[in-house]
Amino acid sequence: MGNALDSFKPKPAKVFLTGLDAAGKTTLAYAIGSEPRLDVMCSWGPEQLMWRNINFFCWDLGGQEKIKVILRPFLTGTKGIAFVFDSTDKDQENIDLAKREVNWLISESDFKGLPLLVLANKQDLEGASSVAEVAERLGLDEIVDRKWHIQGTTYKNKQSVIDGFDWLQKAMR
Repeated sequence: MGNALDSFKPKPAKVFLTGLDAAGKTTLAYAIGSEPRLDVMCSWGPEQLMWRNINFFCWDLGGQEKIKVILRPFLTGTKGIAFVFDSTDKDQENIDLAKREVNWLISESDFKGLPLLVLANKQDLEGASSVAEVAERLGLDEIVDRKWHIQGTTYKNKQSVIDGFDWLQKAMR
């Protein structure tokens, strides 16, 4: 029989952590001490990590519409979205793709009205775009149907990542 207090524990909030390949999703998650959810891992699905009371479902986006169909079962019950952007990426095609993916995320019915955290990653590297430049490139000012926040991050400063996820936890309440 389980502990009676278990029913009072808050359930982990499900967050869809995504971004383009090599943006730094897993590196940032591990930098703050998240741990793999071995109890729910599957070989073909998203990587799943746990930190504090957030259950992250990590997935690389890259315009593959067929892959998004596979994602559908993982999206249900999501309470927040975190999109990691590589601030050093100057390739206009990648920037355009990232903007399209952010637009897909905010138009996806399973994500209607959910708070969006954008992590402008790799801020410590030479040539990184500023947080304001990333916000402009991704068209964040055009988002009016939900709370959103952009946070400059680097794996070298875990507090920058924690500050972003703290905002997201508060916004999900």
